[in-house]
Amino acid sequence: MNDNPLLAAGGHPRFTAIRPEHVEPAVRTSIDAWRRVLEERLAKATTPTWENLVAPLDDADELVENAFGPVEHLVHVVHDDAMRDAHRRVQPLVTAISTERAQDARLWHAFSAIRERADADRLSPPRRKVLDDELRDFRLAGAHLPADEKKRAAEIRLELSQMSVDFAQHVTDGVDAFRLIVDRAEDLAGLPEAVVAAAREQALRDDPAAPAARWSFTLHAPSLMPFITYQRNRTLREAMYRANVTRATSGPLDNTPLIRRTLELRTELAHLMGFSNYAEMALVRRMAKSPEEVHAFLVDLAARARPHAMKERTELLEFARAQDGLATLERWDLAYYRERLRCEKYDFSEEEVRQYFPIDRVVAGLGDVVKKLYGVTIADRTGTAGFEKWHPEVRVLELSEGGAVLGHVYVDFYARRGKQAGAWVGGMAGRKRRGDGSVQLPAAYLVCNFTAPAGGKPSLLRHEEARTLFHEFGHALHHVLTLVDERQTSGTRGVPRDGVELPSQFFENWIWHAEPLAAMSGHVD
Repeated sequence: MNDNPLLAAGGHPRFTAIRPEHVEPAVRTSIDAWRRVLEERLAKATTPTWENLVAPLDDADELVENAFGPVEHLVHVVHDDAMRDAHRRVQPLVTAISTERAQDARLWHAFSAIRERADADRLSPPRRKVLDDELRDFRLAGAHLPADEKKRAAEIRLELSQMSVDFAQHVTDGVDAFRLIVDRAEDLAGLPEAVVAAAREQALRDDPAAPAARWSFTLHAPSLMPFITYQRNRTLREAMYRANVTRATSGPLDNTPLIRRTLELRTELAHLMGFSNYAEMALVRRMAKSPEEVHAFLVDLAARARPHAMKERTELLEFARAQDGLATLERWDLAYYRERLRCEKYDFSEEEVRQYFPIDRVVAGLGDVVKKLYGVTIADRTGTAGFEKWHPEVRVLELSEGGAVLGHVYVDFYARRGKQAGAWVGGMAGRKRRGDGSVQLPAAYLVCNFTAPAGGKPSLLRHEEARTLFHEFGHALHHVLTLVDERQTSGTRGVPRDGVELPSQFFENWIWHAEPLAAMSGHVD
């Protein structure tokens, strides 16, 4: 077991060494260790304190996270059926131990006692925050419920976690499975050369003997977005649009039953916990206070946005009617005519703008902003010993200040088969001060789905994609630049789900300012 990379002490995950057969032994071993720590500490801590209970238990929690976290990450970024199966086997184990921890009345009372003595023990604000969050989560998990209701709550959480995995994999598989085949050269008119070349490469990957006049377009963003923006054939635009909005809604990948079952279980769980509905329960961990507050916010937002949207739609319809005689404007027409109208009014296209955002230039400009705002330097450590990658395309960025390393961000830029759509940041490691006074540095995953380099040219970003990169890097900065010493609430951990968007939305705004825009742009040629 000592050679299991998921049980290695310290450092970042050893991605090149992780195999499906490592997963279940590592998760079971870490869970067994967690249970031993819990029982030993509860038995010895006659007067529970931060030092004799909370800190040792968090160390044990971290062992479970280190065994499971890299696996959960891998199934979202790499297509590997054996790893998926291994993940599916251990997901119930991790959910069960999480629920068991949150429902343990002994632990609940011990944490309550520590919180009540916070003043006497002079606990820091971050430690008080950790305890407050723990006590909230004990209540939300049903630690106060009778045994039969606890059992039912645990069953619901287990089923929900399994359905969540199935739902995400159905969507990913649905995206991977779809092909829109074009076999007429005239239906390529208007599409960017790089998109056409990528579609031809896809056709040959699908069938090495594919005829010369065959191009395969997919639902991955680098293919989907340019297709519905530039495809002149309205019937093909509609086919691509419908395939995208109906993915995972039929056949063996149909998520409809999962959605219905999720709603049933969430309602039952909320009622068990004493809430009128699941929305009330979910908002306990949010900045918003009630479903009514959320609804009022959305209605107000819609009222403010609708006049502008209707004005734009009317303008687009008039333009489409004048250009092509359209009687109605459908959803699959919006991106196409919006782009054509922009070219008409402002004499530039999104495709032309992409030529000024080669990805390395954008990353360099992002680093310039980070340096000027925070005095933090970003260096590329890809290929350096100790930083193993899950895919050859991954980069490792190191953030430092005055020569002192602050943390790391592992960046996975490009779309590929088996990779979940969208863009997100996750925590690989949280900052914490260990018992010996040393500091564990934070690290984050940053995942996007941009167009990969092709034809001897680097990846070129749309301005909207550059905004996405800045937004996600705002999350990464939030996680890595933290100075909090408690892992449970350092960086993005312990921050309300709606509140965690604030730093990222702040950071993304710099792409609209002249100085950063100049630093991050320059023609690819």
